[in-house]
Amino acid sequence: MSLRSPLTVALVWCGWPTVLAGVLVLTACAPPATPTQVVPPPTTILKTGKAQIILAPSAAAPRLVVAGAEGELLAARAGIVRPEDSPAEYAMFWDYSAAAGALAFASAPWRRSASGNLSVSDFWVYDYSEGGSTRWFASNVGRVLWAPDADDGTRRVALALFDRARGDFSLAIATAPGEARVVAEAASYAFSWAPDGSQLAYVRRAPPTGLYVVDADGGPALKLSDFAYQDGGWLFDKPLWMPEHGVLIVAENYDRPLRAVLLDGSAEFIPTAPDGGRVSGPRPDVMLWARGRRQLVLSGESGFAPETWVHTFSVDLRTVEHSLMLAEATLKEWWQPGESVLLLGDVGAEVHALPAP
Repeated sequence: MSLRSPLTVALVWCGWPTVLAGVLVLTACAPPATPTQVVPPPTTILKTGKAQIILAPSAAAPRLVVAGAEGELLAARAGIVRPEDSPAEYAMFWDYSAAAGALAFASAPWRRSASGNLSVSDFWVYDYSEGGSTRWFASNVGRVLWAPDADDGTRRVALALFDRARGDFSLAIATAPGEARVVAEAASYAFSWAPDGSQLAYVRRAPPTGLYVVDADGGPALKLSDFAYQDGGWLFDKPLWMPEHGVLIVAENYDRPLRAVLLDGSAEFIPTAPDGGRVSGPRPDVMLWARGRRQLVLSGESGFAPETWVHTFSVDLRTVEHSLMLAEATLKEWWQPGESVLLLGDVGAEVHALPAP
């Protein structure tokens, strides 16, 4: 069921550079920027310096900001989704935190890392309350995700930083420009925060490969599974937390689109359809979990068209009891958490309510 009122959609495509949507590998890129130094914990990455861009402050931070079809910013204000004025240096979307009132973005498209087989850019933060942008890292950033908590005023991000010594990413936590604390070495770009911000799940690509969990404060990582994405995975794959079930969900492949891994590392399983067969729908690129409904919302490409599906799970998560395709569109974010989602398709932005479980 689509929700069309009171939502108003106003979209004007602005011709921003298209964001790459495949594996995190470039075949032809600009030369790499000077690498940021990555060192093991508990030392920090040396400061890279920062530059300031002053823009007109906004009356209030949007409750939602996402990247549009052409990479432009779309923001939700007062029930209206429309193109958002971007910082002067904006080129590529990283993440947005409504709690922090801050946009994480890059000022340049992807470029090659020093190893030549990974894609990186820089990392800036636009502060909606101050109306200014600050560069946090000048280069070698492969992904940025805001922590889910900002109640104490501290802004935390997890980021994949290219480690020149190992030729791979390290997973780090940053709270200020140019400084980061490495919590896991040889991590991939595929990572995610626990809903309470206490831990991070990530896929390690260097031996011993697998799916791991590490405390955000650092310490030994716990290996949960030998799972690692085939062929490096897709750009911005990330494990999905279901803490009330003690489970992480990861995207497997087209034959087995979902895998569940227990957070204590004791077991893993492939959810199936009621007849024991393959779960309907595409391999997910983006996933959201509606915990009260036991519903997984996901989008991926089926053939050449994006699709968003809703899977309703059994209590033990081993069976997908019902599957429904919401639309031929890409899942962007929650509109009302656990109730409705914002999708982006050929007709623009749409809000769809989740079906009754």
